[in-house]
Amino acid sequence: MSSDLQPRGHRAADPAKRRAILDAATRAFFDHGFAATAIEQVAIDAGVSKVTIYNQFGDKRGLFTAAVERECERMGALFRIEPMPHLSLRARLEAIGAAMVAFLSRPELVQFERRFGKPNDPRCNERRIAAAVETFCRAYGVS
Repeated sequence: MSSDLQPRGHRAADPAKRRAILDAATRAFFDHGFAATAIEQVAIDAGVSKVTIYNQFGDKRGLFTAAVERECERMGALFRIEPMPHLSLRARLEAIGAAMVAFLSRPELVQFERRFGKPNDPRCNERRIAAAVETFCRAYGVS
């Protein structure tokens, strides 16, 4: 379910308020983590009421999901690889690997991984790798 959908019975969100809420939530989640982030502080930082946040996102988990989805979209837009039909398969794979390393080494991704990643949980790493490969393949039309 996309975080852009509103719960039944609620009016459409003001886009400026939604951006302000997501900006404040993203900063709070990245700076303090999920458990230490308070909806009350996010509301104050965004200049809205707690009721506005709950109406738009349902609960703290919904707000977190929307913030992460928006950051993933923003970061995903930064990952671009130009077509390389003239290069050998090996050269293309090396270029893709170099682009992925450069992208994954960006400070905001390193911070995200440190804050939310679980490096000692092999199942988490496997899911993350599988999701990254699936996203990459979908983006570049590989099946």
